[in-house]
Amino acid sequence: MTSKAKRSHWLGGKGRVDAMLCFDGTFADSLRHAPREVLQRMTCYKFAARMIGTHKRVLDIGCAEGLGTSLLAVECGNACGVDLDPRAIASARTNWRRAGIRFVCGDIFERGRSAYDGVVCIDNGGLFSERRLGRLIKVLARSLTSDGVAVVGLPFIPLGQLGDRRKGVASQAQSAGRCLECELLIHFQYVFLFSAWGGIVQPGFHPFADYAIMVACIKRAAERCDKRNGTE
Repeated sequence: MTSKAKRSHWLGGKGRVDAMLCFDGTFADSLRHAPREVLQRMTCYKFAARMIGTHKRVLDIGCAEGLGTSLLAVECGNACGVDLDPRAIASARTNWRRAGIRFVCGDIFERGRSAYDGVVCIDNGGLFSERRLGRLIKVLARSLTSDGVAVVGLPFIPLGQLGDRRKGVASQAQSAGRCLECELLIHFQYVFLFSAWGGIVQPGFHPFADYAIMVACIKRAAERCDKRNGTE
């Protein structure tokens, strides 16, 4: 890409965020006090968009104020963000008013079958609890077309901040990743592990990763559903 083309590319992106945006709650706190966490989360969303592809319909679970959903809509073509927090959804609807993106306030566990080309779930600690993990992965599978792609981002504690506890935390991180992988393999034929840190994503597990990203595809026969033109 030439320098002129790069400048045009960045100015085009700048134009999408020049308007005043409204962020509330946890995400606003992250922007103020832990911007690196925001960078890592958006790195995961960018990677998810690349894995799903263009001209696709994507469901974003736990979308908060919709920054990641907006990226998915731009990169993939159409995105729906779902979150339990009415204040976050109100902010998302205010921030992102354009064709190809919408937001729903509700419980993902109470939604019926749908037929998205991709489902993304990044950094939702409550949903990733051991008690709810199996239900979450089942919802992911039920929300996809037979050839859809699920991308799940599991946050890790940066090992560089843990001193002598590194080995123990690395073991816990690997254990959590294996648990997520096992749940995904119940519903999908293929699961691929990636690690993200410092704005970089690479294949496999890395002990200093901020996120483990699982990409799951090709639903198992029991989870397949016919592709329909619309969702709920």
